Amino acid sequence: MGRPKFDLEPYKAKISDLFHQNQSTSDIASYIEATYRVRVRERTIKDRLSVWGVSKCDCTATTDSSLHSRIKELFFERCLSDAEILFSARTLRRICTEQGLVRRTDDSSYGRELLFAYMRGERLIIPRYRLYNIYRMIAPEAIQQRKNDMQRSRGSYVVPGPDHIWSVDGYMKLDPVVRQYLDTVHERKIICNKIRSDYGSETSLLAKAHCYLRRAYEPEIEVTRCYIFGSSTVNQRIEAWWAQLSKSLLFRYRVLIEVGDFSKDMIPDQITLYAVYMPILRTQVSSYVHTWNQHSIRKQRERPHVISGRPFMNYYHPEHTINHGLLVHEESLQQLRNSVQGWDMTEYLPAETLEWCQGILLGLGFDPEKPPPVHPDEAEAPFHTIYLGLRERVITHIRSGAKPDLTLSEAPTGAFDWIEQQGSE
Repeated sequence: MGRPKFDLEPYKAKISDLFHQNQSTSDIASYIEATYRVRVRERTIKDRLSVWGVSKCDCTATTDSSLHSRIKELFFERCLSDAEILFSARTLRRICTEQGLVRRTDDSSYGRELLFAYMRGERLIIPRYRLYNIYRMIAPEAIQQRKNDMQRSRGSYVVPGPDHIWSVDGYMKLDPVVRQYLDTVHERKIICNKIRSDYGSETSLLAKAHCYLRRAYEPEIEVTRCYIFGSSTVNQRIEAWWAQLSKSLLFRYRVLIEVGDFSKDMIPDQITLYAVYMPILRTQVSSYVHTWNQHSIRKQRERPHVISGRPFMNYYHPEHTINHGLLVHEESLQQLRNSVQGWDMTEYLPAETLEWCQGILLGLGFDPEKPPPVHPDEAEAPFHTIYLGLRERVITHIRSGAKPDLTLSEAPTGAFDWIEQQGSE
């Protein structure tokens, strides 16, 4: 009897990608064995590539406008190298295409790689050395602060690969319906193996929802096997990311509290804060996320467990591991999503209140959707004067009893009992 043929079809995409990265058939065979525990001969790889019609053709020119657009996106917005663009372009259909560039409204205390990635994302090609020299001149305090922060000692944090665990945290408490989690799962079509967060009533609900979806695979799985609770101080990955975001971008917005111009117990303060800053913060945080995913993580001699490279490539195209996410059970997900459909995730003020505030802001010459450059006198507290002006008018309007009634959006409720019931069945 001849040797039985081995089915390499499940690994076709990966083998083809490695081949187009100029990996030898010997290296490809070693990779397949190390990653998938499948032993295959070099000759088998060569034969299968021939059968699949995979070759290294010299495609130096194309009139495909969509491909041109994609390459421009990968170069300018993703900040990928030529080799990474080649790798990514060949797996185009498996990449989540994002729309356009995100506008920023002020400067930020970015690190070296983040700063370079941001400038390139804005289609400004500046040599690294020149960009860094300019930054040292205009922001010496930020440079010194980052040097001080680098003295901190961090522990080791190692996971098998993408989507094995999701770390969750936030500045504000999660709303008691886990809508963000369910929408993310709906968009990605996968769930992770485990979620990691600190304690809290809202995270207990998140744990129940995740456990409910995991039971589609393991009906007897307990919450403790798919959800990890612990203090925020040891949730290294998400806490480190929040710290980077705060130091790079959000620190200046805390001044309102520090100088006593905002109180979370005062409705006028809350309404004004949302109306002035929410559109700006959404734009800036989205821009930061976009930049973060494209920046380059350097190798660290003292921390060999740290994976170098760009987060975008490490997540969508990991070279030495596989994705650990699980396909979501659509029927179970839809049952959970149906219970929270009434909550508009984009709403931060009731429609009447938001329209009234926007009218006042436009009268003050300020559009939060298209804010002007920050005045130098307010660099440490952007648009402080606008905030105070709107707050004064909100207070006067509420005291007068005039219409419309200026209120805050109601917190969504009702989903907790439903998920509690599912978990007890």
